[in-house]
Formats: sequence, structure tokens, C-alpha cells
Amino acid sequence: MAVLDVTIVNVASPAVRSDLHTSGSVLQLIVAGYTVAYSTLLITGARAGDRFGHARVLAIGVLCFTLMSFICGMAPNSFFLVLARLLQGASAAFMVPQVMSLIQRTFEGHGRARAIGLYGAVIAIGAICGQIVGGLLVGANILHLVWRPIFLVNVPIGVALFALVLGFVPRRGGDSARSFDLIGVVCLMATVASFVIPLVFGPGLGWPVWSIVLLVLVVPLAVLSAWHERRASGRDPILSAEVVGARGFVWLLLFMVLMQSSYAGSLLAQALHFEAGLGLSALHTGLLFITGGVGFALGSLTWRRFPTWIHTYFMIGGMLIGAAGYVIMAWSLRTATDPASLYLTVNFGLSAAFGYGFGPILSMALSHVPLKFAGSASGVLVSTLQIGQLLGIAVYGSIYFALVHNTSAKESAGAFAHTLYWAALACVVGALAGLVFIRMIRVKEEARP
Repeated sequence: MAVLDVTIVNVASPAVRSDLHTSGSVLQLIVAGYTVAYSTLLITGARAGDRFGHARVLAIGVLCFTLMSFICGMAPNSFFLVLARLLQGASAAFMVPQVMSLIQRTFEGHGRARAIGLYGAVIAIGAICGQIVGGLLVGANILHLVWRPIFLVNVPIGVALFALVLGFVPRRGGDSARSFDLIGVVCLMATVASFVIPLVFGPGLGWPVWSIVLLVLVVPLAVLSAWHERRASGRDPILSAEVVGARGFVWLLLFMVLMQSSYAGSLLAQALHFEAGLGLSALHTGLLFITGGVGFALGSLTWRRFPTWIHTYFMIGGMLIGAAGYVIMAWSLRTATDPASLYLTVNFGLSAAFGYGFGPILSMALSHVPLKFAGSASGVLVSTLQIGQLLGIAVYGSIYFALVHNTSAKESAGAFAHTLYWAALACVVGALAGLVFIRMIRVKEEARP
């Protein structure tokens, strides 16, 4: 549900604007407010799981998310919809990190690998289905509710999920010794917000001065946050050194940012070219993305069936195949032709390659973090994936729009091709970061007695 709600609203935004008579800026808050709240509170939500118990916080998060979805669907005006979307994103931030924490605490070995594979498949399916389901629900105009079913559809799903969490998720008490480190939480949230808010709202507003100021503030806020975390090292800081200071962890995060940003940015570039350049509908574009979702899900579900020694090569190979796939995709659509079988095949192949790399990277990240810090690690990893997605949308969206001065198919095709070339370069750099990470892990393992 959390992933689905990131994309499903995009399709319904014209209907929301027409029905509620909102301005462009308010509509942007409705669409992006969810993402801002979600990204900013992820690490705090992960710590809440450590403190009060992951199953308990997951159940509360699901319940609140379901309630906020109902309020979104019944919102009488734009004010209530914006407020409910912000609270919906906050609920997701307390819900999503618990999943990865529970995977790490509940499973080991092949069981953990299988659970991570399913996690990756669900993310892929949710991201792709958002646009398709949104288009179908708005087009069906169920009970003349127009856009409201895109939120109300979460209610029966959320109720069923809440019952499943209560009935089947192992209940372990939280660690009352874990604190919230209020100053650390505020510093971290300010750092993330200063980075996320400009990425979400800056491109659509033409990068106003305030967005640049916030981005500049990210560095001093990050330094302040790091200084506080170092001082609080003996008092359970919100970001423990055992997580972010683990050998190779920074290179791992760089790999994840480059992989996620290139993938999310390329999807945006494809959607912009298909809809604005070629005149395809949002539903048609969503249907074209199905092969990519299937490929990513396939890779996420089957990587563990291969010998363990090859898993690290999936990381590197996935990024390099992705880079080659972007180049081929750009070449195949360079003449402003409609997407054909070559596009569908390439989209399936590069998405599968990313799926084969996604599972091993999460598995290795969790395996090198002590179980006590499962929540912190989950929060950092999920936040990294979310920030990578926002970064990709902002950067690659800006590249595309900088090269498009009208909506002609030919010019859009050229901008699309150049955008994918940059995505390919990011994949190559990501592969190099992955090599450094693997090398550092091997050195650490060889040093063990």
C-alpha cells in the first residue's frame, strides 16, 4: 500500500484538481506531501519499532494508514486532503521499516533471502500497479466518486492486513532501554527535510531561491547531526556507529542511491516521453511498464536459487546490464517511434538485472549489521532507497525538461535519449561503488581469525 500510494495519485491528479478546484501549488502538496512526510520520518519510525516492538508499531502504522486513506477518500476539500496525505505519509514511515526489521529478526539464511526476494517483488509490483490501478479506478468512475476510490481501495486491504499482522506476525517486546534521542531526531529530520523538500517541489517550481537555500543547508545540518551523534555515542544515538560505521556501508549506500535514482529517473523519463511526446494515455504508459515490473519481480524472486558465490556478481552485472539496456532503449526510440517489441524486451531485461542485484545487496547489508540494530539499519536502508528515488526524479526530470522546449515527438525523443545516457553513466559509477564495497567486505572476512 505504501509504495502504491506514491504513484497512484499521479494519475488521478487532474481529476482531483477539477473536482476540488485546487491551485497548482495545492495539488502539488496533495501529490508530494505524502512523499515528504514519508521520507522525513522513516528513520524515526524504525527507532519506534526498536523501542516499542516491531509488530506493535507495524500494526499501529497499518491501522493509521488505513484510517488516513479513508479520510483522504472522503475529504470534503483540499485542506483536509492535504492534511490527510501528510498523516498518511507519516503512517507509512512508521509502517514500512518494520517489515525489513522483522525480516532480519525472524529469518536466517535461505529463509531471509527468500523474504528479501518477496520484499523486492512486492515493491516492484506496487510501483508498477500504481499507475495502472489509478488509471482503471479513475476511468471506471465507481459510484460517480471519480478520484476517491484510489484512496478508498486501501481500506479493505488495510483492514485485512491489520488482522493478518495481529494473527501471524511474531510479537516480541521492544527494548525499553532504546531511547529516541530527541535532539538527534530533530537534527536528522531537519537534514532529510532540507534535502527532500527541494527535490520534491523544486523542479515543478523552477528551482526558486528557497529550494537552493535548503539544499545548501543540507551540508551544515548533516555536519551538526554527525557531531551530535558522535557526542551521543554512549547514549544510544538515533544513527548508531555500528550501522553507518560498518565497513563498506557508505559504499553500499552509494550503490543503492545510484541504482534507485537511475531506475526511478528512467521511469520518469519514459513516462514523460510516452505521454507528453508521443501522446499516449497514462493507462497505456502504465501497461507498457508491466514488462519492467515483471522482470524486476522475477529477478527479486529467483536470485537466491543461484550459488552464493555468484550473488556479488549479480550486483555488478545488474548495474552494467542496466547501463547497456538504457543505451539500447535510447537508441531504439531515438526516431520518436512508438514503443515496440524491442523496447518491451529491453525493459524486461534491464529490470530483471536490477531485480537480481536488489536482493543480494539488501541481504548483504542486513547480514553485516548486529541484530540489536536491525531497526536502525532498516530505517537507513529504506530512507536511502526513498532518497535515491527522489534524487532520480529531480535530476533526470530536470535533464529531460532542460532539453525539451516544445512537446514535439522528435524533440522529446532526443531529450529522452540524452536522459537515459546519463542514467547509463550512473549505473557504471554504481557498479564501481559496488566493486569497492565487495572488496572491503572480502578484506574484512579474510582478516577474521
